[in-house]
Amino acid sequence: MKKHYLQSQIYLFLLLIIGVMSCDGQNKTDNQVVTNAIKSAKIIKPQGIYKDAAIGTGMQDKAGNIWFGSNGEGVYRYDGKTFTHFTTKDGLDNNIVYSILEDKTGNIWVGTKTGLNRYVPTTPPSAGGKAFTQIPIIVNRGNNSSLLNGVWSMMQDKKGTIWLGTDEGVYCYNPSTMLGGGSIYFTRFLDDSNIINKDTLKLKAIFSILEDKSGKIWFGACMNEGISRYDGKTLTNIIPYNDIRRVNKIIEDRSGNLLFASSFNGVCRYEPSALLKVGGKAFSKNVFMRKQGYQGNILKDKSGNIWFDENNGLGFYDGTKHKILTEKDGLPTSNMFPILEDKSGNIWFSSIGMGLYKYDEKSFTNFSE
Repeated sequence: MKKHYLQSQIYLFLLLIIGVMSCDGQNKTDNQVVTNAIKSAKIIKPQGIYKDAAIGTGMQDKAGNIWFGSNGEGVYRYDGKTFTHFTTKDGLDNNIVYSILEDKTGNIWVGTKTGLNRYVPTTPPSAGGKAFTQIPIIVNRGNNSSLLNGVWSMMQDKKGTIWLGTDEGVYCYNPSTMLGGGSIYFTRFLDDSNIINKDTLKLKAIFSILEDKSGKIWFGACMNEGISRYDGKTLTNIIPYNDIRRVNKIIEDRSGNLLFASSFNGVCRYEPSALLKVGGKAFSKNVFMRKQGYQGNILKDKSGNIWFDENNGLGFYDGTKHKILTEKDGLPTSNMFPILEDKSGNIWFSSIGMGLYKYDEKSFTNFSE
């Protein structure tokens, strides 16, 4: 995919998904590095040039903090009481955030429009009091040059390897492999000559990476390559781009089927078990019969329920019934985007203008100004 096309699509992709306290100085709270980041009781309205900025990604760390990434307003961390706001002033290379990951050692990784950043909770701030450190993607041993490289997706597999889906391809990082001086060493996945790649895949601009229950790695691409799968030896194009087009998110349901949030074909499904049946159809488009339109995200909660954004509300599927929830059902807005489920079972949703809401199975709580 050509890079100028990606840049032109950035705003559309992130637009559709979807009292301030003084600086804290350099101190630690609950073993968290706070530095100069601003704390507030709620998510504040967009302060930058993107007035329709929205939260597009999120995750909860081992300590219980919830991290939210936005398209223009940097990163927010919620500790259960207040939000701490991190931007380029706190070391991020860009305030347009695509992905967030906590690794197995508790470090927080943030992928942005232009690079990769890391937050280490147990380490004092870097020189100048910055909470985040920018991590160059070093592509060759001894080569200290980095790529201006958007990091769209991240995943750490069962073996501990961190996978990055970037503009320039998929890169991997093994935390046990370090360069001299403590530099982080990335390898380009397709540079491994042992990988069988008969479909000559490039794996550029991968918007979602998933490791399924059996350990296979799935890749969802923005353009050209659709859905691909790596089984440990062979990389195979499973669903051609022309059949599914752009894929924004991959999840695995409780039956072992793969669900894909696609931009132009709604929620699609791949059923591996169907391949064992005579005349079985493994791939189905728009399984919830959604009206034509953008499909930004899809979320599976602990009960196995599926949540996804709808044209004028929120999609919900409990394994048997499909419902479209609207403002008549108590939604605070018709434009809602599922972000994550926290450890308490609450579902968090976002909307344009930095809207943020928590649903506790009974009602919605607004966490934005």
